[in-house]
This record gives sequence, structure tokens and C-alpha cells, in this order.
Amino acid sequence: MQWGGWYFAYATLPFVWKASAFLYQTIGMVVSVYMCSFGVQYAFYIDDRHMGQLRLPPRPLPHPFSVFELTAMAAYIACFASVSFGYFIALSKSFLLPASALAYLCYICDSVRQAFLLSSDKRVKYAALKESILY
Repeated sequence: MQWGGWYFAYATLPFVWKASAFLYQTIGMVVSVYMCSFGVQYAFYIDDRHMGQLRLPPRPLPHPFSVFELTAMAAYIACFASVSFGYFIALSKSFLLPASALAYLCYICDSVRQAFLLSSDKRVKYAALKESILY
């Protein structure tokens, strides 16, 4: 890109650019096909990823693998391949076991109660802020 006589190259995808979602999705499709070639069930939409367990070829194995073992194998392949493709993985935001409530920003997203709840530490901070403003 040229601006003001200078040339710039993006090291990351420019999300303020109108076509950035299309580019990110297109690049992600390459990663998805690559994962599927290893038997990893991998679905994505723009920057969200969902991965299932590893699908093994239908032949006799020395010992059967548990669902957890197959999922752990798929997670290893997905993380290794994603980082190789240049993706950054926030391990603190990644979960191997399913959960019904996850913390996101200052909220807890609870799928059972179908609600966004304010975390207890944020509740205390907001109460202190309110008191400091009012008094």
C-alpha cells in the first residue's frame, strides 16, 4: 500500500479494511482443508474455530483410543498446524473440556441460564467506583 509517498506492507490483516473478513476467511479455508487432510474435524468462521476429535482410518488398531485421547490428538495437530500457518493461539482462552459457563471480558457467558453475568470481582470494582463517584 502506498500513502504519502511511502510504501507499507501489512504484517497482520487490516481489520479496518473492507475486504479483511473475506481475506481472513479465505486464508482460514486453506488451514481447514489442511486439518481435514489429517482427519481433524475443523470448522471455522472468520476468527472463530471449532475442532472435533480425530477421525482415524477404518482399520484395526493395536488398542482403541478414548474420545478424550482422540480429541487431545486433534488439538495437538490443530495447534501445531495453526502456529505453522502464522496464527497466534491464546492458550488462556482455549479449552479442551466443554463448559457451560465461560468468562469473556468482564462477563461470564452462561449457556445453561442463557445469560451474560457480571463476574464477582467486577461487581465489587463497579460498586467501589460508584461509591467514589457519588461521595
